[in-house]
Amino acid sequence: MLSCEKKPKKIDFGKQDGKGISWTVIYEDKKSMILFADEILDARAYDSRLGLNVSFEESELYDYLNTDFINTYFSADERAKLFFINSYDDTLVTLISLSNFKDMNIGDVTAIKDDYYNNEDYFAANKNIITKATATALYNDIEVFDNETYVEIMREPKVDARYDFANGYSPYWILDKDDNTGMVWTVTPTGYIEEREKDILYVGVRPVIRIKK
Repeated sequence: MLSCEKKPKKIDFGKQDGKGISWTVIYEDKKSMILFADEILDARAYDSRLGLNVSFEESELYDYLNTDFINTYFSADERAKLFFINSYDDTLVTLISLSNFKDMNIGDVTAIKDDYYNNEDYFAANKNIITKATATALYNDIEVFDNETYVEIMREPKVDARYDFANGYSPYWILDKDDNTGMVWTVTPTGYIEEREKDILYVGVRPVIRIKK
């Protein structure tokens, strides 16, 4: 079970564009720590193969995170510190999930509904859930809740207060998916949970890793 302190510990691990990658410690025991990236580090499709309903472990995103991502952003010494996320497979890099959000006490996920756009279950009240993209993700054309969109929405007569701080934020993939449609859940720039087609290129990647102490 993941846990969350009131003032979570932050550490740097790995480098992107010459800058240390910042992570929040979301679980810690005597031997290891589970880390959740503080920013969206890249923008990629979950899986580009049309018509296939694939699990995360079968996806192209999984392959990228557990090969190229590790080799690009972690040194040999850092790679040696990576722990398997769990005890039953060889996953080193994963994504956050709705159940983990619940375990971290950072959002009410008890009433997630099976519809495309859910305006009841959201996480924007906690600023650890919504985040901005790094230069790499921006270069790879991640979707950004930009100033033009912000201005347009804020002119509406009844505007959800969550949009007040959405400007500059981006969506990212989470583990959960709809097994009937193959669509994958994302966290939107305003903290909503929304399904997206798995081949969309402009959704972000916000990894979870486990490292040895």
